[in-house]
Amino acid sequence: MRIVTSILIVSSLALVPAIGCKKKNDEHGGVTAKTVEESEKEANSAKEDVKDQRGDVAEAQKELNEQKGELQGDKADFNKQRDEFVANAKTKMAALETRIDAIKEDAKANAAKLKGDAKAEMAELTAKMETQRAEAKTAFDAAANGTAERWNDLEKNTGEALADLEESTNSAVSKLKDAGVKVRAELEGKTE
Repeated sequence: MRIVTSILIVSSLALVPAIGCKKKNDEHGGVTAKTVEESEKEANSAKEDVKDQRGDVAEAQKELNEQKGELQGDKADFNKQRDEFVANAKTKMAALETRIDAIKEDAKANAAKLKGDAKAEMAELTAKMETQRAEAKTAFDAAANGTAERWNDLEKNTGEALADLEESTNSAVSKLKDAGVKVRAELEGKTE
């Protein structure tokens, strides 16, 4: 926009000498060779200025096109990074979903072995896992559709939500084991 404005100003400067010449001519009663020559020099100078400005505009346009290309490359890199993260998070979430379902089934099937505090703690952990499951799904969905500007926060939130959920499943497995339940869910990569 500034370049276009500069071109308009330079173009208008080319007209000013001609107007000035008219006034001089009116005062002196005629056109002199010197006046015409000065007007031509000023007009040629203005043309050169316009030509320089056009060159500047062309150079700026070239730089802008290069920046657009870099931006498209950055966007492609971001999309690749995001897609990889989402695929890994999806795999982890699926494993945690399976684990939660197995924990709930084991707790239900072995409810008689869970006494007093253990039963209450298990109910509390189950509710906590369901809440964290919903939070992890929300964070995952936000990351899957996230923009580059918010990516660091989305990636962090999703990672934390999955880690919290995993920690809760580990606690639930430990509680069940402590109550003497043979647990099918994985605990730290091992099948119990």
